[in-house]
This record gives sequence, structure tokens and C-alpha cells, in this order.
Amino acid sequence: MFNIFKKKKKKICLDFDGVLNNYTGWEGQKNLNTPRPGVKSFLEKLNKANIEVIILTTRKPIKRVKKWFNVNNLPLPAKITNEKVKASIYIDDRAIKFNGSYEKLIEDITNFEVHWKDGKTFEKLLK
Repeated sequence: MFNIFKKKKKKICLDFDGVLNNYTGWEGQKNLNTPRPGVKSFLEKLNKANIEVIILTTRKPIKRVKKWFNVNNLPLPAKITNEKVKASIYIDDRAIKFNGSYEKLIEDITNFEVHWKDGKTFEKLLK
């Protein structure tokens, strides 16, 4: 039944590698690395705020990522997927926010670096 007074639960989609784990570069499907410091508290805060957590990963099989949550005693997300889903916010260690300006976007691409790979930017690609 349709209820106009029912608020939709907010969804946040989190990238797995580099956001939830101590990722430092690809080391194969089996090496899922350890959880980043503070990740358990972060996930618990999202759950407490009634936010639906979705994990986006290219890892296969996905059940291995689910096992990682269990083994590390972390709150299980609502969904683990390898397909882009509808969400209010996406969080990724390799993302750039598009603010409507392509000039700013070129600048952001030029200066982009992931937190786990200091000093490696895309500057040479755009010159």
C-alpha cells in the first residue's frame, strides 16, 4: 500500500577497495586486505542513522566480500554488488565530484591522486 507519510530510507553506496579496507593496489582476488581503522565505527554510525549501506565492488565472487565482513566482525551491508545502484551518495577512493564545470573537471583530473598512492597524478595524461 502506498503511504505518502513514509520516508524513504537513504542509501549510501561505498566502494570496497580503498574505502573499507587497507588497499594499496591490486594483489589478486583472494587478498581482501584488513579493514581500515575506524571502519567498524563508521558502519555502525550509518546503521544507527538508519542509512542503507550498499557495497560496490569488482571483486568476484561477491560472497568472498560478505565473508570478509563476517570474519572482521563488521556490520553487514544491505547489499553487496558489482553493478551501479540507485543511491543518495557514492563514496569511492577514485572519484571526482563533477560540479558542472568541465574546466574545473580537467583541473581535478590533472591533480587527482588516490590517498594510498601518494604523488601519482594524471597530470601527464592531459598535457
